[in-house]
Amino acid sequence: MEVTLQQLPVTRVAYLHQVGPYDESIGRLWQKFMGQIQALQLPFLQHFGISYDNPLQTPPEQCRYATATEVGADFIASGELQTMEIPGGLYACAEFYGLPNDCGPVWQDLLTNWLPNSDYVFDCERAGFEHYLPTDRFDEQTGAFSCRLCAPVKARN
Repeated sequence: MEVTLQQLPVTRVAYLHQVGPYDESIGRLWQKFMGQIQALQLPFLQHFGISYDNPLQTPPEQCRYATATEVGADFIASGELQTMEIPGGLYACAEFYGLPNDCGPVWQDLLTNWLPNSDYVFDCERAGFEHYLPTDRFDEQTGAFSCRLCAPVKARN
C-alpha cells in the first residue's frame, strides 16, 4: 500500500449525516445527498465521506457517517443539510479504486498494518474520510470508484 502524508486545510462543508451500519445504506445516503446538492446547483469542488467510528470497535447501529461537499462561506444550509468544518492537519492518504465493499478492507489495512509500522498514530480528535475530487473516476456499470482514504495522524511520541 502506498501512503502519502498530506497537510490538508480546514474545509467548510455542507453535509448529511446518518447513524447505522457501514453498509449499502451509505450508497443510499450518497444518492439522497447528490440529489440535494444538484438541486441547489452547488459546484463539485470536492466531496467527503466521513467515517466517525471504527466498525470493529463500535456496534454497527452506533456507527456515524456523513456525506459532505465543500461550500463557500456564503452558503446557508437549509432542510436536512447542515454545515461544519472538517479540521485541517496532517493526514495519511492512500489511493483507492474499487467497489464499495472493497473500501472497508483497505481502510483496515491502512489503520492496522501501515499506521502501526509508521512514525505516526491516529489522531482521535479528528475523523477519517474518503476524499473525492472532480478528476476521480466512477464506473456506472460496475459501481467502482476512485478516491483517497485519509486518516488523521500525528507524530508518535
